[in-house]
Amino acid sequence: MTGAALAPIGSSENPSNRIFTLANIVTFCRLALTIAFLVTFVSHTGRSLALACYAVAAATDFLDGQVARRTQTVSWLGKVMDPVMDRVLLFTGVLALLVTGELPLWTAVFVIGRDVYLLIGGMMLQRYRKRPVDVAYVGKAATAVLMTGFVLMLLKWPPLAALHLV
Repeated sequence: MTGAALAPIGSSENPSNRIFTLANIVTFCRLALTIAFLVTFVSHTGRSLALACYAVAAATDFLDGQVARRTQTVSWLGKVMDPVMDRVLLFTGVLALLVTGELPLWTAVFVIGRDVYLLIGGMMLQRYRKRPVDVAYVGKAATAVLMTGFVLMLLKWPPLAALHLV
């Protein structure tokens, strides 16, 4: 028997097929918060509310994984949805700042291009694997830094007026 078969169902090594887990519900809430952020930010109905939606959605990125691991409810859906939601949240932040003219086009191309490059690499790697590629902590750290940067941009901090950048 392999190590994965010996691991308990719901562990990172042996994810379950369950859909409605607490961790997956948190991930779906992140989608709702992302949509709320985009609508609120682009419609200029309240920058503070938009910032709160984005910040909470970004924070739940850490929360859903912790809940899944600690309660042994890691699922295949969660392993796929978590990185997808990371990208959706990042792209939404990039596009919202681009639409409002607060982010230069080259930055948006760089951030989105990086993720497209990683997606293509993951798809090529998937041809040789039966299970999704596990998320590495370096990737999680990079995503956390990018999300923190977008929250700071939403706060317009630190101002760099001489460079016409935030």
